[in-house]
Amino acid sequence: MPRLPLSFSSALLAVVAFAHAAAADSFRHWQVDCAAAPRACILSTSALAGDDTWLGTLRLQLAAGEVEAARLQALVPPSVHLGSGLFLGVGRQAPLPLAYLRCAPDHCEAAAPLDAARLQAMKAGRAATMTYRPSISSPPVSFEVSLMGLTAALGHARAQLP
Repeated sequence: MPRLPLSFSSALLAVVAFAHAAAADSFRHWQVDCAAAPRACILSTSALAGDDTWLGTLRLQLAAGEVEAARLQALVPPSVHLGSGLFLGVGRQAPLPLAYLRCAPDHCEAAAPLDAARLQAMKAGRAATMTYRPSISSPPVSFEVSLMGLTAALGHARAQLP
């Protein structure tokens, strides 16, 4: 697949993401940003294809007072076929459908609440499987997103919140 030059907005997002990652604490494949503490912390990890094409980013938001739950957000390329859905599989649980919220020129955002059982499955797992259809004419693609470091990242984030 040929690589396309970055648009200005994509380049800006990459610079902001790099600056964000540089300021965040890292735990294996996960970064933790508690700049909004004591209200919330954001944990994130991204998946890249073999040619370094960005496939998606998972983010977990922990809010103060929420001990056993989190909000899951996925950022994916803007070309994905929204009608086909976005799903996150962890372990033997049924894949979790994420609801698309909005699209920007450089990404689309989907989200779902995580209950204690699914969050525990993510902490116990090595990888989650994200599935979406890249375009209306493409078959669905599934790829792994690392969960390595998530437990330590969650512990660090929770220590920052009241």
